[in-house]
Amino acid sequence: MALLVTVAELEQYMHLSGVSNTEQEAAHTAALLWAQAALWSYTDYCEQATVVGEAQDSSPILLPGKLPIITVTAVYYDDVEYDDDDYYVYETYIRVPSISTIGTPQIVTIDYKGGISRDDVEPDGLGVVDTGTVGYKYTIQAQMAIKQLAEWALQKNRGHLPNSEESMRVRDMIYTYLPKVIRI
Repeated sequence: MALLVTVAELEQYMHLSGVSNTEQEAAHTAALLWAQAALWSYTDYCEQATVVGEAQDSSPILLPGKLPIITVTAVYYDDVEYDDDDYYVYETYIRVPSISTIGTPQIVTIDYKGGISRDDVEPDGLGVVDTGTVGYKYTIQAQMAIKQLAEWALQKNRGHLPNSEESMRVRDMIYTYLPKVIRI
């Protein structure tokens, strides 16, 4: 598995640049692998998918579960499909000006493609993560979450990585840094 954050980047983040030995590098690598696995376990981060019929609150702003939004194929308001001109698609939300929040709530569903594929976070041929993809902002957020999780794991200084008893703490830390991508 390719690391989204390198050992050198983690050490720079922790202000340890150039002072680690082989044993510390191994511990830092293990912490990064654990942090990246935790991120992928608790989020939809690397699960680009096509979503059909996702229910939304009757609101002019729709917040899909898979971000960033890549394409929207249909928006339905009370089983009536909107034309493409009736809504606006942004990276993290869909705006439908004609949806009314007054009166009886109606059913709004959307069909779209969203998320980030694993290809978006793998290193290119030079070993550098390509952040020029659609997942740029989320890649940066994920890198920060991984650095913070790895630092937290290393600061525990217990000789092992966090266990399942601490899974709620890990989930909460990830949610803090990736609130739009967390799986609920």
